[in-house]
Amino acid sequence: MLFNKKLNKEFNCEKCNTIINKKTSCEFDYSHQRRYKNEIEEKLCQNCCIEELVAGLQNNTTKALIVQPSNKFNSYGFYSFKEMTEGSKHSSFNIESDIFYEYLQNLLPKDYDKCDFCSNDAIYTWCDLSIYCGEDPYSFDIPIEHEKTICVCQNCISDLFRNKIEIDKIHFTYVFPMIPTITESGYYTPWDV
Repeated sequence: MLFNKKLNKEFNCEKCNTIINKKTSCEFDYSHQRRYKNEIEEKLCQNCCIEELVAGLQNNTTKALIVQPSNKFNSYGFYSFKEMTEGSKHSSFNIESDIFYEYLQNLLPKDYDKCDFCSNDAIYTWCDLSIYCGEDPYSFDIPIEHEKTICVCQNCISDLFRNKIEIDKIHFTYVFPMIPTITESGYYTPWDV
């Protein structure tokens, strides 16, 4: 049994202690690949990964653009606009085009926007991959048009997110979440690592 465990690279989820293997695990990484030295990285099962991600979205108070996750990509990450535009050493990429940055900023909910599902204040914009030219998150070109965005509050985002994960059978290999100590606007996007 021990030999098989090593072959399958099984280990325990760091939240619920369920046995998981490398193929079904998720690196839930607040350190963003060790860019933030004081933050943690955990190996989680898919259920705990989703619960941790949704809890972060529900507890956040900063506006963010939430691009729907997609089963075309293996990871999902949060990138603050400040890091991306200032060329921070912590940034995975930088927005070189002010036009693209302004485009993303304009998609954030306005201060007076209400959630499309309840009467709470909206802090998120929920949109699909059509916000990217060719539905390619690596493209910094602005699409000619994209699907309507939805304004969402912290409470309602969890249902949208969970439904999308379930319907599209999405599996995350890596998640780079919002860091609770950093309160800057930005966006979650599907990605590949």
